[in-house]
This record gives sequence, structure tokens and C-alpha cells, in this order.
Amino acid sequence: MATTSTLSTWLENGERLTQPEFHRRYSQRPDLRKAELIEGVVYLPSPASG
Repeated sequence: MATTSTLSTWLENGERLTQPEFHRRYSQRPDLRKAELIEGVVYLPSPASG
């Protein structure tokens, strides 16, 4: 069960989320500097562009 709750805090490029769920996960990831939700799809920069 702990694995499921841990995985639910990740943001994956291309993942479809609601705005509340996106903000909940994003707020739990202080290591992420930028993530966007556009029309329900998560967009993350490539690791090399950080």
C-alpha cells in the first residue's frame, strides 16, 4: 500500500490529471522547478534543460 501512495505523488510527462490533483502532487514535489498542466495533460521539462 505504501508504494501506491508514493507513486501517486509523482508527476509523469503526458499524464492526464485534474487541476486539483495536479496541484496536490506538484506541491508535494519541492524538487520540481517547473511543471505545467495544459488541457488536463502534464508537461515537464527534460532533465537536461533544468
